[in-house]
Formats: sequence, structure tokens, C-alpha cells
Amino acid sequence: MNLHMSYTYEPVFKITFVGTPLHQIQQMIHTLTGHKSLPSEKLEVGVDILSHRIQVDDVFVKLLLVSTILPSFDFPLNPVSYQGVSNSLPSTPSYRGANGIIVSFDKCDLHSYTTAVVGLPKEIKIHFPFHIPTVLVGFITASDAIPTHQVQSVADNLHFSYFETTPSDKRVITDIFAHLTRQMLVIKSQQE
Repeated sequence: MNLHMSYTYEPVFKITFVGTPLHQIQQMIHTLTGHKSLPSEKLEVGVDILSHRIQVDDVFVKLLLVSTILPSFDFPLNPVSYQGVSNSLPSTPSYRGANGIIVSFDKCDLHSYTTAVVGLPKEIKIHFPFHIPTVLVGFITASDAIPTHQVQSVADNLHFSYFETTPSDKRVITDIFAHLTRQMLVIKSQQE
């Protein structure tokens, strides 16, 4: 697919973030943009964080970065709590019109990982078309509890791209957004 197409306008893509931990998502956005986001206690479900312009190959793209805070839940999900989450997503404004999704988790937290690879993919498949590009991001620490090969296998089965990084690694963070933007550009070119 040729991404070197000429646009008479700058494409705008909406990327929504889901997952945990929120402070690492905020740090990741800060690493990409250089802008501080709102403090965690000020964020609500579906708050638009900011827009950011990037260049991928020879195409400039504006990204609308939207943080999505989901209620915390225990796994396995019981039908009542799962139904509550399922009912909340379609009406959540931050999900409407999303062109890409970043699902994050903390590699040293089994609950965070389970939420990212069990609960959230089910919701994504219910509320988004199959072709929406999704990237799974594992935030690494010195004491990772979940092996990389296990996460990569799950990501492959879900048809998600997978990256591991610290929230402040500018090179990897930039690669994540460039990778996701290329996927969104391919889908856009197929739809035109």
C-alpha cells in the first residue's frame, strides 16, 4: 500500500487510550508531545487530552489523543460488572469516531495485564469494527511478572501490535505512534 499519497488536507486521526496505570499513560503522552496532561484526579471518562501533529514518512497527520478511564474491576468479570462496562462504552464520547486504540498495562501487575488482554479486547471487538488498529503496550519495570513471549502470543492471537517500553522512552513511544498512524493511513487509503 502506497502511503506516499498526496493529501489536500491534513488527515486527523483520533486515538483513544484504555488501560492502566493512568500515570504511565500520561507520561507516554507527555513524552510524545512535550505537553503535560491533566493530573489523574482531574480526569474523567473520555476527557480529550490534546492534539498533536506528527510526520510519518512524508505525510503530516494530526492526532487527537483521548484518555479513557474505565472503572476498575475484578477478574474474572462477573456478569453484573461486565454488563456495566459493556453498557458504558457505546455512550462514552471518547470512543466515538476513534481511528486507533492503545491498550496499556503494567508488566509487573497481573491484574493490569488481565484487564488489558481479557476484558478490554472483548469490549473493543463488541464496540469497534474489526479493522480498527490496536496497539498493546506493556510498561516495563525492573521486576516484570509477565514474560514477553506470553504477551506477544496473546497480542498475535488478538491481531494487536505489541510494544514494550517505559513511558519516558521517546524512541519507542515515537515508534508506537508512527506504527499506529501508518496502520490508520492504510485503512484511510483503502476507504477512499
